[in-house]
Amino acid sequence: MSEQLLKKYERYCDRTVADLLSLRNHTTESLQQQWIPEKWTMIQLIDHLLTIEKAVLAYISKKNQEPELKTVKFRNRLYAFLTGVYLGSGKKFKAPAVLPQPVNDKDLDRMLREFEIVRTKMRSFVEAWPGENTNKLIFKHPVAGMFTLGQTISFLNQHWQHHAVQRKELLGQLK
Repeated sequence: MSEQLLKKYERYCDRTVADLLSLRNHTTESLQQQWIPEKWTMIQLIDHLLTIEKAVLAYISKKNQEPELKTVKFRNRLYAFLTGVYLGSGKKFKAPAVLPQPVNDKDLDRMLREFEIVRTKMRSFVEAWPGENTNKLIFKHPVAGMFTLGQTISFLNQHWQHHAVQRKELLGQLK
C-alpha cells in the first residue's frame, strides 16, 4: 500500500464530504428546483459527481483483474497534467457522451449513503493497491486516456473543483 496515495484520497474525501454535508440545510425540493434555466439542479450536479466516482471505481476494479497493467509513459503524464489544467481553466464543456444524463429524482440522504458506499470501496481499493504499482495505468479517462491511480485521484479532485463555481452559483440561489 502507498501511504501517500491513501492520504491523497483521504484529503479529497474530507474536502468533498464537507461540501456534501453543507447541503443538508436545504430541502430536497429546493435542491431539485431548477433555479437557473437550461442548467442542472443541485441534485443533478451531485448525481453527476456521484456517477463519475461510481464509474471510476467500476473501471479500476475491472481493470485490476487484468494479469498485467501497462506502465505510465510521458504521454500519460502529459495528458493527465493537461486534463488538470483544462479542468482548472474555468472553461465549460459537455460531459462525455458515455455518461448518462444526471437525474433529478433522488433525495440528498440517499445520495450521501451512495457516496459513503462508493468511497468505502474506493478507500479499500487504494489501501490494497501495491506500492510497486504506483506507475501502473489503471483508469481510462474518456478523453485523456490512461491514468495511474494517483492521477485518477487527482482527476477526481480536479473534477470536483471544476464544478465548485457551479455549486456556489446554485447555493446562492438556494439561500
